Amino acid sequence: MISKKRIIFIVVLIFAAAGSFMFFVPQKFFSSKNNIEIHSVDVFVDNGKKDITEEIDTKSLEKYVILMEGKRVKTNFAPFEGSKVKYEINGIYNNKPFHILLGENNINYLYESSEKGGYKINNSDVWISVVDNLIYEK
Repeated sequence: MISKKRIIFIVVLIFAAAGSFMFFVPQKFFSSKNNIEIHSVDVFVDNGKKDITEEIDTKSLEKYVILMEGKRVKTNFAPFEGSKVKYEINGIYNNKPFHILLGENNINYLYESSEKGGYKINNSDVWISVVDNLIYEK
């Protein structure tokens, strides 16, 4: 017969494994490309934000964004200086707004509202390169 101590140990071990899964295994933020719409893409320049939505292939960007992964746990983040942020992507997913900030020094967040916190995005340098490459040649 299994003792109570052994059962408690097994239950604690299961919860510890589930907890580490939550922290270390990335999540996909978007599950369906059919429910995503990108409405605007802004680039931050010396004198503020510049809307580059007309200069970027937003349909291709939507296909890439569904591949985005990051942390499973929300974190609070402070507003960033415009000089640290390179791109801001705004859109709708499943009838809810989303915003993506991509920049230097690990500024890479997906959030619905800054008051609610956001999810840290993995590989921000890769995502900056993706956006850079989708800007139309003028």
